[in-house]
Amino acid sequence: MSAGLLEKISILFKAIRAVKNWVDYVSLYFGKIKSEHMILKMRNGIKIKLRTDSTDLMAFTHVWLLKEYGRPGFEIKNNDTIIDIGGILDCLHFIHHSFANLARSIALSQSKRILIC
Repeated sequence: MSAGLLEKISILFKAIRAVKNWVDYVSLYFGKIKSEHMILKMRNGIKIKLRTDSTDLMAFTHVWLLKEYGRPGFEIKNNDTIIDIGGILDCLHFIHHSFANLARSIALSQSKRILIC
């Protein structure tokens, strides 16, 4: 097996642990979802709406499943301000509230929407 395949299997197991409707996650990966949007239902109760014809699935995977923002040295503390450029999914907003409820986040998206939390 190649390293790419092992990594994909690891992501699948992470999706199964984090997403209630993980079958929909897999279906979207393989292009089987034909609607414009889909809702991922997280096991912690959060629902995330993804566009099916975009890179939303990859952004979700890197933020929620691979936890790229949880790396050592990148911890989010209560007095931090986070600026998320391209934050159309607001994934970083939900993640930072999981770790530091008093942190402030500003998400700037390409849709000219600004979210300040």
